[in-house]
Amino acid sequence: MKNTILIVVFNFSNCLNNLEFLKSLYGKYFKKIIFYSDTPEINNKYEVNFMDIGEGYYTHRIFKHFYQKYKSLIEDCDGLFYTMDDNIINLNILNLFDLKKILFFYPKSQLQNNNTENNTWFPLKDIDEHGNGWWWETLPNGTSSRKNIKKLLQDQDFKKFNINKISGGFSDFFYLPKQYLTADLFNLFELFGRYNIFLEMAIPTIINNIEKDINKYQYFLSKILWGKDRKKILKRDYIYNSLNHQHNLILHPIKFTHNPEYKLYLNEIFCKDRCVIITTINKPNETIFKHINNKNYDTIIVGDKKTPDDYKELNCIYLDIPSQKMLFPELCDMIPYNHYCRKNLGYLYAIKKGYNIIYETDDDNIPYDNFDNVLKIDKNKIISEKSSIWINIFKYFTNNAYIWPRGLPITLIKNEPNYSINDFDKKPAIINGLVENDPDVDACFRLICNHQNSIKWEQNKSIIIDNNNLCVFNTQNTFWVNSDLFMSLLIPCSVSFRYCDILRGIISNIILKKTDNYMMYTSPNVIQNRNKHNLIEDFKSEFEMYIHNEKILDYIEDNTSSKLRCLYLIQSIGRLPENYKKFINNKKYVLLSYKNNSEDTDIFFPNSTWTTGRNKLRDYALKMEEKYDYYIFLDEDIEFNNNNNFDNFEELLNIYRPYIGNPHLVGYGEYKILPNYNCSTTVWYDGICNAFSYEAFNCSLIFPYIDKFDADNWWMSQYIMIILCSIYKKEVVVFKNLEINNIQHNSYPKKCIWKLVEDFIINNLICETELDILNKFKSKSIFRIIDFLNEILKKFDRINFIDVGCAIGDVRNLLTHKNIFSIGIDPLIENYKKRNSNLNYNKYNKVLDIALDIDENIEKTFYITESLDTSSLKEFGKITDDINNITDFYIPSSSIKFITTVIDNKKVLTKKLNTIIETHFDTDIIHILKIDCQGTDLNVLKSAGKYINNIMFIIMKSNSDDKECLYKNSTKFSEDYNYLKSQNFELITKEVLLRDDYDCLYYNKNIIQKCKKKIWDHKNFKKVNISKSYIKDLLRIIYNNLLKNKVITQKDIEILNVWFNYF
Repeated sequence: MKNTILIVVFNFSNCLNNLEFLKSLYGKYFKKIIFYSDTPEINNKYEVNFMDIGEGYYTHRIFKHFYQKYKSLIEDCDGLFYTMDDNIINLNILNLFDLKKILFFYPKSQLQNNNTENNTWFPLKDIDEHGNGWWWETLPNGTSSRKNIKKLLQDQDFKKFNINKISGGFSDFFYLPKQYLTADLFNLFELFGRYNIFLEMAIPTIINNIEKDINKYQYFLSKILWGKDRKKILKRDYIYNSLNHQHNLILHPIKFTHNPEYKLYLNEIFCKDRCVIITTINKPNETIFKHINNKNYDTIIVGDKKTPDDYKELNCIYLDIPSQKMLFPELCDMIPYNHYCRKNLGYLYAIKKGYNIIYETDDDNIPYDNFDNVLKIDKNKIISEKSSIWINIFKYFTNNAYIWPRGLPITLIKNEPNYSINDFDKKPAIINGLVENDPDVDACFRLICNHQNSIKWEQNKSIIIDNNNLCVFNTQNTFWVNSDLFMSLLIPCSVSFRYCDILRGIISNIILKKTDNYMMYTSPNVIQNRNKHNLIEDFKSEFEMYIHNEKILDYIEDNTSSKLRCLYLIQSIGRLPENYKKFINNKKYVLLSYKNNSEDTDIFFPNSTWTTGRNKLRDYALKMEEKYDYYIFLDEDIEFNNNNNFDNFEELLNIYRPYIGNPHLVGYGEYKILPNYNCSTTVWYDGICNAFSYEAFNCSLIFPYIDKFDADNWWMSQYIMIILCSIYKKEVVVFKNLEINNIQHNSYPKKCIWKLVEDFIINNLICETELDILNKFKSKSIFRIIDFLNEILKKFDRINFIDVGCAIGDVRNLLTHKNIFSIGIDPLIENYKKRNSNLNYNKYNKVLDIALDIDENIEKTFYITESLDTSSLKEFGKITDDINNITDFYIPSSSIKFITTVIDNKKVLTKKLNTIIETHFDTDIIHILKIDCQGTDLNVLKSAGKYINNIMFIIMKSNSDDKECLYKNSTKFSEDYNYLKSQNFELITKEVLLRDDYDCLYYNKNIIQKCKKKIWDHKNFKKVNISKSYIKDLLRIIYNNLLKNKVITQKDIEILNVWFNYF
């Protein structure tokens, strides 16, 4: 529900004192919370919309106002969840529901005897024959719904909807996917509100009429109490049981004035950030009770067919078989019963709940009181095994005793270790603790060896495992602390009980390696009182492990090299075109429908043109959490020749990695393609199918498409794109042998206006010099840094950004946070505007046309270059275009004149950065300070004075220590670095910009350490954002490799595909 709007309605404004609690409770689960309340209006410090809703009888009156005020927000959401303030939404299961289906009571069959019953259809033609229930009669001001419905029936606007029956029932909440959030829906709400129809008839009638197919509704449970039963809800155990054992989505009513401790109960139930997961068939024991009594964790018990019912009475989240069927209807029966892999459902519950830390264990592992102190280990070393890929970690913790972990290939158990141990500064993604008393060895060890009791584990020890080695681990005592990898928790289901967790661990080792993450092993933090085992049965269960693990790495790593991530952006009249369905199952796509809304549709944009549709798709893709290597625009009417397909297209993109890549449209521009080459650069290319690299897709020089001429000719927007790519020297290629045809040729306006368009481009869109303005040099470094900041700063409700040297605002445009207060500073704002009349700085809250320096109110000369971007208060230093000159500052010959030619100068009165901060931010945190001041960067930074302590992240340019600077008397990297080090900043990354300078990113250690939010593992910059699609691709390849080599069965592939549906 992260991209869903939540509306909370207060029936009485005197209850608004509970607003802050509800906001804190629900805030992280929804895109935005909007509050409404009945009048009278009170001191509106809470951003509440006050309306007359008749003390809750007519809450549907709010929806017209909502639609008008928040229309832009609606366009960018996944759906709308509406609730009253006295409902409690079960946040533990909220994210398990399907965003594309309705959450509401669907109508039952019409009753023949006209009795009033919840969710029953009542024909409007028989309105006087229906019973006299409270829906029909008593309303405020002596009126009744029956009378008011009769008036509604005469309304001409209402008649247009052809509604001939009405429904009724509890209506204090619903969820509607975005496809239903249309003008018609909100017009219906307005009509029912205008005629004062009771909400418990209005809301069911509207929802049940806009969607009559019960398959579009999803099953859920709710606990709605009336009369004397409401006393039950005063008790904490009743609430806990309702939410965590019965798994009701809605609990009603929670009246905070009736029990002040409600807030404590709900915080306990919903607000823990870590959990323990155990599957068991045994009665509760010491292990279970110790975890349940730990107030810092939720304990999730996953039942199986033999699990006793004792857990229903305990303070845990209990997933018995009926609960599993309700919460995971498709997955539940796919996973075998009487098998350890039932634990997968506990993992899925925890992942969708949103825990930050998942601890997996078994019911025979008793935790030490301080068992999770391993989470606090900071300083570490890394161990590498030089003689083998496999590492026997047990030997490291036992001073080389003769012992090996379950899962180590049998042929390696006699090998002596050849370790190297080095300092290491990255934090682990997985922490595996050893087990005291009865460690996890295989049945061979237990049957053959008799020295187990003499083995002593070294205490208070930890070590990071080199991810180039493979170290087996199980599910007995493991912390997962990087949520990006939680998808890898899935245990294979078609292998034996004694192999399934080991195989999952081997798979996870590969994921760690491919994502540059690490696992840590620690000395024992639990003691095992092992459940009774039959060793011969264990041996039989482990036999497939002994056989497969000898060659498992040969199987599993095949084809796991980095795969290209592509997103297809498709325009269609309605449904996904039939000719695409055969390839789309394993592709990511977004479908825009421009005429008919369909079940395939992601964006319904009626009457859109080719141009406006593409821009809409691009806007949608830019707001997606996941990033892609290529964004492939696709019309609905193409067909490949010679058995080629989109897989072939992706293969060529992966080989050549062009800025923009295209298949070859037969009959279009052959004379512009070199005849003897498969891949050729081109200027002229059609818009039918274009793959834009990530950099190209985010480039403000060529995007968005210009729709100014659509009324006359739709193709002109593509013509403008062609010219802009040519002028700004953007690499465009065509794959000559990858041929496509245009099979449909839809009609569109084609007026001849070429000259008009060309004049518009020259006068409005391009620089007079028609030269590359360094975008290709900027993007490779700054994109990586901004990707990082976008990922971690989304944890904040609002961020502050100062952009010194903002130029055309490209960095501000890359920031994706929804609530940014930003200031752009540049002494050439007007110059940039004159060069590009379409340029605006609307994303900044304030733009200052000034120069910053270390001195205040000093008049200085500002040198203006042809490029504008390299204008500075300083003169240029020693510059070369000779790549072999290793002392002077290097600039490619194609750009040196453009970059270094001074065409003008002007006098500027300098300001200091501390003045800007005092005026606009005072003591507020500055989340990002970006400085690009062409040689004066450190001076500007020093001018912040004491306010440097308020800055969280700093992006600045630095010059190489061993080369000349671009500008005379500029500071070099070491000087910049040492100054920031003295101010308690640490360098995160130094990204090469040209050959001799860098984009650098620093963070303020004091702010990060004091921050209440876990920002990020500050030791790890490059892998802060692991794409879900990348993890899916890896898991899919690994599972297919295992299937091909008969390690698993097709059943696991099917389970994996359903598992992916939850992510």
